[in-house]
Amino acid sequence: MLTARVHRHRYMAAYSMIQFASVLILYSIGAILGNWQFLYIDLFLVLPLAFISVYTGPHHKLSKRRPVCTLLSREVLVSLLSQTLVNVMFQVLAFLSLRMQPWYTPLVPNPDINNIVCPETSAVFLVANLQYISSVAAFSSGKPFRQPVFRNCTSQPCSRSLYEAGAEADPHNHQTCSRDS
Repeated sequence: MLTARVHRHRYMAAYSMIQFASVLILYSIGAILGNWQFLYIDLFLVLPLAFISVYTGPHHKLSKRRPVCTLLSREVLVSLLSQTLVNVMFQVLAFLSLRMQPWYTPLVPNPDINNIVCPETSAVFLVANLQYISSVAAFSSGKPFRQPVFRNCTSQPCSRSLYEAGAEADPHNHQTCSRDS
């Protein structure tokens, strides 16, 4: 039970850092995530994953080693910071690779509208969705305390369907963004 709580807290901290990085990247060009995207992330992606991930069963063999008892231990903080660094790098990589496409035209922020529906927002939103799902696997404690995350029968189908729903829910009509012509 203790490992499940530490896992849940690490996941919630990683979720906050992923969302913070997404917002910072988009603010740097004058775009933002929409309210419906935040609602989807919070209510339909993170919440089910947080509940489902703790249903991974215990390991079949009892370990002599004690689990991490505090959230401020070196092991927890190093894993959280390194995972956050990897997540930020992948979001920046997706953002920069979008900007290198031959068909890409830079966003010209319009102060009269929220610059929500544009390729930059879609790219960052979809990569962040994958990161929310992959963080569940990254922070699952597995052996010697719990079974591997792939043994959780509800986690995999739920993760896949949640990502697919997010890809479908992403506003992909790019006509509301101001572009240089």
